[in-house]
This record gives sequence, structure tokens and C-alpha cells, in this order.
Amino acid sequence: MDVAGKVVENTIRDNRHPRAAPVGLKTRVSDFHDWARGAAVLAIQVLVLGGAQV
Repeated sequence: MDVAGKVVENTIRDNRHPRAAPVGLKTRVSDFHDWARGAAVLAIQVLVLGGAQV
């Protein structure tokens, strides 16, 4: 979000229904364990499902 936060917010706003409630985004600082957990999930998806699920 530090790099592209405004782009993310603008894209969400521009692609939602004009009367939809605003989306509140929360970010948090991640560490190596969060990164490793995400990498493990991706590896398991590739192994079990034959590809990553986006």
C-alpha cells in the first residue's frame, strides 16, 4: 500500500456501484513468518491442485 495505495483505492472506487458503501482497507506490517505462510499455501495449492488458485 505504500507504493500503490492510491491506485488500489481509486480502482476499487471506480469499479464499484456508485451507491455502494465505501470499502475500508486495513493494512498491517508483515514479517518473514507471514511471507513464509503465504509461500507455503501457494506451494500446497500447486502440489494438490496442479496450479495456484487466484
